[in-house]
Amino acid sequence: MVISPAALRRLTKLLATFPDSVSGLRFEGHVGTCRGSAPIFKPLEAPLKGDQTITVDGFKFFVPKEKMTVFMTASLDVDRAFMGKGFFLTWPHMSGCDCDCH
Repeated sequence: MVISPAALRRLTKLLATFPDSVSGLRFEGHVGTCRGSAPIFKPLEAPLKGDQTITVDGFKFFVPKEKMTVFMTASLDVDRAFMGKGFFLTWPHMSGCDCDCH
């Protein structure tokens, strides 16, 4: 995963709001397609059984095996739209994606 500077700033602020026991964010998937999605992150104390721990720019992410391909090829940014407030995730088009870019 590549994390933009704006997303790094937002992650830093977000993680500062969690208890010290939270050691990372679990990537539970996304809502949307490769053209643009909202990632689903869950703060956890430790990875769940079978999760891989991936450190990106100093942040720990716990990634289930079935989510690894999207996670490893994704770019994380913040939604820069006028009313945007959250994270924005994109990745290269893959077979089986519901987008209309085939």
